[in-house]
Amino acid sequence: MRLESRLKGYKSYIINLIVPAVVFGFITGTLTALVVTVYKACAHHVIHYSQLGYEFLREHLEYLPVVLLCLLGFSCLFAYIYRKIPNIKGGGIPTSVGILRGLIVFKWIRSLIGVFFLSLFSFLVGVPLGNEGPSVQMGTSIGRGAVYTFAKGKHRAWDRYTMTGGACAGFSVATGAPISGILFAIEEAHQRISPTIMIVASSSVLFANIASHAFAQVFGVSTSIFGEIEIPQLAIKQLWIPIVVGLVLGLLGAIILKYYQLLKKFFQKALKKVPMGLKIFSIFTLTVIVGIISFSGISTGHDLILDLFENKLTIGILIFILLARTTLTIGANTNGICGGMFIPSLAIGAVISAIVGKGLLACGVSEKYYGVILVLGMVATLSGLMKSPLTAIVFSIEALSCHENILPVIIVTLVA
Repeated sequence: MRLESRLKGYKSYIINLIVPAVVFGFITGTLTALVVTVYKACAHHVIHYSQLGYEFLREHLEYLPVVLLCLLGFSCLFAYIYRKIPNIKGGGIPTSVGILRGLIVFKWIRSLIGVFFLSLFSFLVGVPLGNEGPSVQMGTSIGRGAVYTFAKGKHRAWDRYTMTGGACAGFSVATGAPISGILFAIEEAHQRISPTIMIVASSSVLFANIASHAFAQVFGVSTSIFGEIEIPQLAIKQLWIPIVVGLVLGLLGAIILKYYQLLKKFFQKALKKVPMGLKIFSIFTLTVIVGIISFSGISTGHDLILDLFENKLTIGILIFILLARTTLTIGANTNGICGGMFIPSLAIGAVISAIVGKGLLACGVSEKYYGVILVLGMVATLSGLMKSPLTAIVFSIEALSCHENILPVIIVTLVA
């Protein structure tokens, strides 16, 4: 009787937990991989045309008034859409976390379509926001859509779990970091571990990762965020370097967070009576001005990070890029412009660590460690500025090629 009871318990466990988790994980992961891969392909082309547009505008400034007039119209359109669909404002990751915790009510089809197109337009303008936040939010929307479409009321209790799986899958496909995607469910979304969360998140990320490799071949996009970065192993006697990088990034991270609060207070209180459309237009205008001066000061920051490894930019240019990107990224996020903060924050950390790296090279550190300093700066940004130490460590291994620098990564994460 005891054996029969255990067998019934195992059967119930498989039918009520394992099977729905795998089925919903397959549907959500595969659909999320398709949508996010298409989105990445579109974003790649949009950013390319944005760069060409700025090159043209830099040589033909007489068209600047026309561009600004068009942006004013689009700013008013953005404000109208945000009033109708408020949940698509700002970074996708905080919104998704709010949805998963039941703090935000949303309609998944509107959210999916709105985030897709509005974030692409922000990329066209060159606003320094990323595609990983929208990818997470679109994955969340697809997770709800999967339950509402295929469950037919029977498994509505899986709604939040499946949305979690979609969010994890979206992060995984956007960054090419599947384990970091699973950690998102634990460290960001739910801040706890349970068998159901782990099974749904793992199955969604698994199927999304398999499908994304297939879809990437079709749409001609890369599944990794940075490719293979070649950095040497940091010697034991050089372990003071991650301590220095962690201290600097931790200190500046605190300053940036304070700056974020000041800008947020300025836009929400000092400019309280200014229409939302004009606030958005102000960010668009500043973006255009900075973009005309240097495209490195705007856009997602992905190409900037890769360029920084060549160590060709001067201290003055780096400081300008740091101030411009920090102000525009915070201003855009504060005013609800659709786009993610993950890659732009990494770009800010990379710029700071590039400045630190130049200082350390001037003090006698070997130039071969410059790339290591950049990577450690990005890891410190994830840990100190974005408060995700576990994700920082795993992401450094998956996406930043830190297989041989685990100890420096742990040190810089702890210090930051």
